[in-house]
Amino acid sequence: MRDSDWNEVSLGDIIEKVSKPVDVEPHQLYRQIGIRSHGKGLFDKEPVSGASLGDKRVFWVEPDCLIVNIVFAWEMAVARTTENDIGKIASHRFPMFKPLPGKADVDFLTYLFQTPIGRHLLTLASPGGAGRNKTLGQDAFLNSVIRVPNIETQRIISRALITWDRAINVAAQLCESSRNQKTVLMGELLTGRRRLPGFSAQFSQREMHHIADVDRKSLLNNTQSNYSFRYISLADVEPGRIADLLPRTTFGEAPSRARRVLAPGDVLLSTVRPNLMGHARVTCSHADCIASTGFAVLTVKDGFSADYLFHYLFSKNMIEQINQLVTGSNYPAINSSDVQRLKIYCPEQAEQLAIAAILNNADRVIGNLEAQVSRLKSEKTGLMQQLMTGKRQIQARELAA
Repeated sequence: MRDSDWNEVSLGDIIEKVSKPVDVEPHQLYRQIGIRSHGKGLFDKEPVSGASLGDKRVFWVEPDCLIVNIVFAWEMAVARTTENDIGKIASHRFPMFKPLPGKADVDFLTYLFQTPIGRHLLTLASPGGAGRNKTLGQDAFLNSVIRVPNIETQRIISRALITWDRAINVAAQLCESSRNQKTVLMGELLTGRRRLPGFSAQFSQREMHHIADVDRKSLLNNTQSNYSFRYISLADVEPGRIADLLPRTTFGEAPSRARRVLAPGDVLLSTVRPNLMGHARVTCSHADCIASTGFAVLTVKDGFSADYLFHYLFSKNMIEQINQLVTGSNYPAINSSDVQRLKIYCPEQAEQLAIAAILNNADRVIGNLEAQVSRLKSEKTGLMQQLMTGKRQIQARELAA
C-alpha cells in the first residue's frame, strides 16, 4: 500500500461512543474491570455488591470496543474489550467506543494508541497538570485527527501485531514456568528433601558467621580523597543482578555509605529493605567497586560454596528469617549481628557445588528466555512503528506463510 493510500480522518468519523447504564441492584454482585496503563490491557477487580456501589454511575461492558481510562489516558491506559468481558461493568471514567462498520478495526486502533503518535494524541486531549488533573476531554479525543489505511489493510496490520503478541506471550509463559520450576527445585534441593545421586551425608544447620565472614574489609575514614572507584548503591542491585553501568567517583566525593570493599566471589546481601531481595554475586567485573553499607558483604570460608550461599539467600527459609527480623520496624533493615546469626541449612561442600550448578543452569535458562522476551518486545515495537505510519507494507499472504 502506498503512503498516498492513507487518509486523515477524525476519530469521531470512524468510531462512536456506546454506553448501556447498569440499573444497580443493591443485593447483586458485580464484576468490575480496570485498565492498566502503557497499553497492558484490562484486569478484573474484586466483585463488588450493588449496595457498595451506591450512586456511582457504572455501565455494562460492550465487546469489541476501544475503552479508555480518562484519568490516565495520557499514560496510554487504553485497551480493547472482548466477548470475555460481557456481563462485567465499567466505571463512568472508562468510556467505550465502537468502530463504525467498514471504517475502523478495533485492534488497529488499540495498537495505534500504544505508539508515540497515539500517546501524543491522548496527551493533547488531556490538558492540565500531572495525575488526576490530566483528564481526557472526550470531545477533543473524538476530534483528534489520525492517518489510517483502508479497513482491509488495518486488519492485516492488526493480525501481524497479534501474531507478535502471541509469540511474546508464549515466551513469557515459558519464562514464568522456568521461574516456577526453579522455585520448586530450590525448595527441594536447599532443604535436603531431594538428594542428588551419590550424596547421602546429612544436612546441617549453620549460622552465617560459621560459613562466611561478614563485612571483612571496609574503607577507613583516612582513605585518600582522590581514591577512585565505581560505586554500587542499593538502587544498582536488583535480585541476582548488579547494574552494568555504575558511576565512577572518588572517596572525597562519594556518599558516606560508600565503604564496603569487594572481591570476586563475594556475595552482597541487602540489609536495607531486605524484603526487596537486592542480593547479588560479585564477579571479576566488579573488582574495582565499593558497595554501600546498605549491603552486608559475605566472603565464604573454606569448605563452603559462594554460589550455594547466594541461592540460599532467596530460599523460603531465609526470607522467613529476614521477615521476622524486620517485622514491626518503621525502617525495614537488619544489622551486621543479625546477618551473622542467620541460619543456613547446608550439606557437605561437594553437594553444595552440585546443587549450585543446577540452580546456576536454571538461572541461565531463565536469563535466555528473559532476553528472548525483551528482544521480541523490542522488535514488535519497531515493527508497530513502521506499520502504523505506513513506512512498511505487509501483505495478507505474508501472514499465511
